[in-house]
Amino acid sequence: MFDDIQKYLESLGIRDFDDLQPDEKETYFKLLDIAEKGKVTLEDFKTHIKQMRLSVELAITDEPQFIFSKIFPFIRRKNPKFIQLQARLKNYIFFESLFDRPERAKQMLDQYTKVRKDVR
Repeated sequence: MFDDIQKYLESLGIRDFDDLQPDEKETYFKLLDIAEKGKVTLEDFKTHIKQMRLSVELAITDEPQFIFSKIFPFIRRKNPKFIQLQARLKNYIFFESLFDRPERAKQMLDQYTKVRKDVR
């Protein structure tokens, strides 16, 4: 089971456990507990993805977008950690949309059929 979780983390671009933020590590241990107790459900992953997305959003607000050169303080460049956090946030948004898409499609279909019935 640990190998499956490690593969999942690698698919998100996380190569090592040390790459995780403290709150992400806490969520990681919660997910490991769930995996050890039994089957991991889709709802568990949805909850996990939402928690991870929130933690990355909070980390982005604390991280500067640009860093300045120590030799030439007037030269600035993109902060690599900020870029990495942006990429992780995009991954979590993508996974959330994959999980929510069937539910949204069903809601839209229900709304469409309701409007069609009202028109007739």
